[in-house]
Formats: sequence, C-alpha cells, structure tokens
Amino acid sequence: MLDGKPPPSLPKLRADLQIVGAGSGATCTMYDPLRCKYFRLDSVAASMIRVWSECVTADELRGACDAYFGNVITIEGIDAFCRWLKANELTDPLDEQDWRARAAAGEAQRHGWVMWAVHNYLFVKLPLFKPEHALVALTPWLALFFTRSFFVAVALCGCLGLHLAGREWERLLAELPELFSLQASLLFVIAIAIVKSLHELGHAMTAVRYGCRVPSMGICFIVMVPMLYTDVTDAGKLSSRRQRILIDAAGMIVELCIACLALLAWVLLPEGPVKALMAMLATTSLLLSLGLNLSPFMRFDGYYILSDLMGVENLQSRSFALGRWKMREWLFRLCSPPPERFPPRLMVGLIVYAWGIWFYRLIVFTGIAVLVYHMAFKLLGIVLFVIEIVFFIALPMWRVAREWWKMRAAIARTKRSLVTLALVGCGMAVFLLPWSTRVDIPAILEDAEQALLFPKRAAYVSETGAVRGSWVQRGALIVALVAPDLDREIALARLKLNQTRQWLERRPADMEERAQTLVLEQTAAALVSRLAGLQAEQNELRMVAPVDGVVVELDPHLQPARWLQRPDAVALILGGKRRVIRGYVSEADVARLDLDASAVFVA
Repeated sequence: MLDGKPPPSLPKLRADLQIVGAGSGATCTMYDPLRCKYFRLDSVAASMIRVWSECVTADELRGACDAYFGNVITIEGIDAFCRWLKANELTDPLDEQDWRARAAAGEAQRHGWVMWAVHNYLFVKLPLFKPEHALVALTPWLALFFTRSFFVAVALCGCLGLHLAGREWERLLAELPELFSLQASLLFVIAIAIVKSLHELGHAMTAVRYGCRVPSMGICFIVMVPMLYTDVTDAGKLSSRRQRILIDAAGMIVELCIACLALLAWVLLPEGPVKALMAMLATTSLLLSLGLNLSPFMRFDGYYILSDLMGVENLQSRSFALGRWKMREWLFRLCSPPPERFPPRLMVGLIVYAWGIWFYRLIVFTGIAVLVYHMAFKLLGIVLFVIEIVFFIALPMWRVAREWWKMRAAIARTKRSLVTLALVGCGMAVFLLPWSTRVDIPAILEDAEQALLFPKRAAYVSETGAVRGSWVQRGALIVALVAPDLDREIALARLKLNQTRQWLERRPADMEERAQTLVLEQTAAALVSRLAGLQAEQNELRMVAPVDGVVVELDPHLQPARWLQRPDAVALILGGKRRVIRGYVSEADVARLDLDASAVFVA
C-alpha cells in the first residue's frame, strides 16, 4: 500500500482474445476476433500475458514474471503495457468512466457522409465474395504449382526464353508499338485482368496452404483506379517469418512465372497481336507490376515484405513514432527516451524509412492534388485539391506542431531550440526577403531603324540595284519586280473605265443610257479607285530603301527573270545612326523595376 491506498488493480483482459503460438519466454501473437487484428508481442509482453489472469496488481505481476520466467519487469513497464492494452481496446472497461471514454472514442471515429467522402475518395474497398470454401476445394488441384519441380521448370523456360530473345532483342522492342492497335489493346486489357486475378489468387492460395483464412476478395479504387485485393490478415497468426514473406510475395512470384512463360511464348509464336501481347506481358507489364508492388512506401506487397524482413509489426506507425522522436531531438535536444528500444542499426533504418515515406507522401499527395484538379471540372477540382492539401499534408503537420506546442515549456529551456529558431528565421529571411536588387533581362542590341523587304505578291525580277554590304540612301532602288497578272488587271481596268466613260459621253442621245447615269457614274468612280490601287501596288513592285543604311542581307539568288513569292525575304537594311536595346522582363520582376533606374548592357 502507498500512502494508505491499495495498489491499483490490473485491467481485465477481454475473454474473447486468443493467444497464438505462446511459448515459455517466447514471443506470441494476440488475436482480436472482433476487429480481425493480430498483435505480435515480444518475450516480455508474452510472459506478462501468460500470468496475467493469475495476478491482481502490478506488484504481483512483476513477482510472477520474475519467478516463472526470470524477466525483470519494472512498474513503469507494466503501466506502459496497460496503457497499450487500453489504447487498443483489448481490456474490459473497469467502471462507468471507462465505458464513457470508450464510447466517446468510438463516437469520435464516426464521420458523416461528407467526412467519409473526404477520407475515402482516394481509397475505397468493395468486398465481392468470400472465397474460403472454393480455395479449400482448389488446394489439392493446385498443389502442383507449389512444388520445387514446377518452379525449376518455369525457371528453365524463362532462361531459355531470355537466351533466345536476347539474340533478337531489337525485334522484341519493335513488337511493343503494335499494342496501340485496337485489337491488341483489348487483348492487353483482358490479359492484364487475368494476370492480376492470378496475382491475387497466388496470395490467397499460399495463405490457405499455410492454414490461414481468406475472409474476402474484391476490388478497391485508388484515386478512382480499380485494383483487385485479397484479405490475408489471418497470416498475422503465423509465427514463421518465412511463411509470411511467401504469402506477401506470392502475387509477384505468380507474375514472374507468367513473364517467364510469356517470354518463351513470344519466341515460339508467329507474328500477330498475340505475339505482341506476349512481349508486353514479359516486359512492360512485369516492370510496372514490380515497380508498384515492391514499393515499401505504400501498403502493397513490398511494405509487408519489408515489415516481415525487419521483424517489425505495424512498421509505419512505429517508425513514424521514432521519426518524430528523432526530429524533436535534432531540433530541440529534449533528451527524452525513444518510444521503443531497437538495436542501433535497426533504429537508424526505421528513422530513415519514416523520413523517406514522409517525403514520398509529400510528393505523391501533391501530385494527386494536381491530378484531381485537372481531371475534374473546375469547381470540383478546386474542392478536391483543397481537401488533398489540407487533410493529407497540412493536418499531419498541424498535429506535429500542436504536439510541440504542448511541450513548449521543455523546448524553451534548451539551447538547441535557440539555434533551431535562429536557423528557421534565417531560412525564412533568405526565401521571403528580396535580398537582391538586381534584375537580369535577356536583351538584344540592334539598330533602331531597320527594314526587312518582302515582295507584295508573286513577281519576277526585272532589275537589281544594290549589292550586299553597300550603303544606300532612302529611295534607292533595291530590286524592280514585274507581275504579269497585275499588268493584265491594270489593262482590263483601264479598258472598262474607257468604255464606261464613252457611255457617259453619249448618254444625251440615248434615253436608256440617260436613265443609267447614276449607275454609270458610280461604276466609273469604282474603276478609277481600283485602277489607282492597282497602280499603287505596281509602284510597290519597285522595291526601294525605306531608310538610309547598309544592306546587311540580300538574297544571293536575285537575278533577272527569277520568280519571287510573298514569303521570300529580299533584303535587310539597317540604319546605323541610332541603336536600341530590346529585352523582355519576366512577370515576377516587373514590380521591381523603376523607370528611372540605370542598366548595364553586357554584350
């Protein structure tokens, strides 16, 4: 008794919990049938669980563990284990207060349909059927595919296909563009659906082979992209790490086998869409599948394989706790103990993994936000973009900042905090304050007066009057052109004008022509205007220098009788009296410019 009070009682474990693989002083797995979750316990926790029902207080539990297993357990360790049991709802509530706290926690996890959509639009899981009985019935029929002889045969087929395909590798790559045809695309979609179904069947059959249940198989949507899934949660009860890794990797092993057979089939099949399909299954499909499933940053096969290889259950949550602890120590040096003790090399690996996945999620979630913004119509795109940024990037940062704020008293007492604050301030100053007053503008130094001459219409050269590099005055002849069709139009306009004028002259003698006086006068005026325009266009065919300057560019093929078209540049004349500098300023630098500012041109 402490201060006259009896020692606190141990919480009572739930009666429906199951212990899998418990041994004397060894690790064990606790199974929660209500949530279908497994919890792997280390040797100390396993020893406490074995004698838990025999003890009432923490002192009795400590003494029993010491007597039965020789484990020295502290009261603080027992309190931490009790808190873990309660946090995971593995104990029976002791009193009304416990019931109320558990009910409040459950209510807090319930969301309305709006929050459900916010949390689940990226990932939705739809169970389609329960395959347990079918898988058990298939087990004897598929036993051949789990034999060493089968894998040796597939490996030999893959080696043979690789050897034969290696001699015509360029031809293999040339087959891939054929998949863009409609027939091959449909075949590829069907084949991928079959391959992915076999992938999931590989997980399920391997789990059943090792005595695990497969409660459901179905389809899930990740960013609205459909994917198949298999629930192999029951594999958590297996004490053999090798068996768990084989269940995790079974889908990729199936696809590797398919790729080996497809490569050999590509060598043997005749030309056609099916041959191109085999090329895709043996190359691109396999690479995409391995690239997606092997990534340890998403909860696909690679994540669970890494978790089993490292021997760390709940890899992400435990590594995240270590990553946050290490970041606090680097930034503030609080000298607080780590949330869990691991061997030094494993602890470093977990911390690096946590930081890597944070960076990966920052890139991926930002990319998804941009993707949904462009895929949806504008209003929905903006809403989804804000949801993605706020809920998956800003809120996790806010939770960390809120945790640090609660520790502000301890943080303010360390010298490292002052250094961190100074570095953050310097970083913000570097990125936010306009330290540089210099604006760089790509610019060109050129003559203020310059003229690039083009023919107004298709014409041929009749005379040239300038050479390249010569100085010419305004009005000097550069080249004279002749346009026969323009001459014909001018002659025809003159003929029509003369005829119209003759009609006007004899109108007093003809009553009908006198009645058409207004029409004839308007026709004559239009012909005079048209003739003036044609003569002006003819005058423009005599191309003269519009400015005083040097002929810096001249068509070297200019010669009499050569035809020129409208896009053909004839000459470039630069006036050397005055020069200007022309440059374009970026939009971000416009506000930093002053009309009276001086500048330096670097040639």
